[in-house]
Amino acid sequence: MESEEKDESDQKGIEPSGCKDRGRVDDAYEAASGMRDEMSAYSPEVVAELVNARKVAEGADDWQREELEERRNTLDEDDQDQLEDDEDVSNEEDQPCLGLFDDVTDPSPAACLRRSKIEYNVDILQIAAERNLDFYQRIRLVNYIRKRRIHDRVDAQDLAQEVNSITEKDPVLNDESLLTPIVDDDALLTVLEVDEDWEDEEDEQVVADAVRRAVLQ
Repeated sequence: MESEEKDESDQKGIEPSGCKDRGRVDDAYEAASGMRDEMSAYSPEVVAELVNARKVAEGADDWQREELEERRNTLDEDDQDQLEDDEDVSNEEDQPCLGLFDDVTDPSPAACLRRSKIEYNVDILQIAAERNLDFYQRIRLVNYIRKRRIHDRVDAQDLAQEVNSITEKDPVLNDESLLTPIVDDDALLTVLEVDEDWEDEEDEQVVADAVRRAVLQ
């Protein structure tokens, strides 16, 4: 008899598994009971609709989070691409460039064009603009000058006069063979679409990356 009373006393002292705060258990039970009583006032159809609406809302939250994350990742990638492009432009502006009419290596394409204008009275960008040369014709013009100077060994002053006398109908401007660079990795071919008013170093613009890379391959 004493043993049974002891067992009963022990059982009364047992708390629910994993819960040491009886007050919390009571509060949770009351909350669950209240929710159950409230839901019982609705028909099964309404309850089902409420449950589905909650699921849809949760799914929408997940979708919005995924969309925001995707946008953030896309923005980061674009920023990284832009940073890499800026680094490429900075490196290209400082590329050494062989002079058009001599064997002097200029520190950049801008310096090469400027020196050609000052020392040989040949403004390549002005010639291209006045004759309405497209990008490929400009490439042919530069490669033609390279060919005449390097392969044919034409005198610099004579070549300068020849270049200044070229017209928009000159056959060399449509010679497909002149699309192949005469000078490997010719930095001058990377700046042929800049504005014709380019006179100062800080005004340099490097453009047409895709076409440039195709030409320099």
